[in-house]
Amino acid sequence: MIDLSKVELRQAQPEDLEEFWQLAFSDPNAGWTKLNGPYFHDDLPTKEEFINELAPKVWLGDKEHY
Repeated sequence: MIDLSKVELRQAQPEDLEEFWQLAFSDPNAGWTKLNGPYFHDDLPTKEEFINELAPKVWLGDKEHY
């Protein structure tokens, strides 16, 4: 069981991005990608695309992209 007293929720920081990409997007055959319906044709971002384009818009809260 997870000890919730040791869990810290915070906004993603730039130094978190490479590790997050590795966990979420580095494996194109990850189990979660098989749950997408046939109507989703999403490509997983490369590490460079994630760190330089996607993450600043979505995970870092860069308001200039909204």
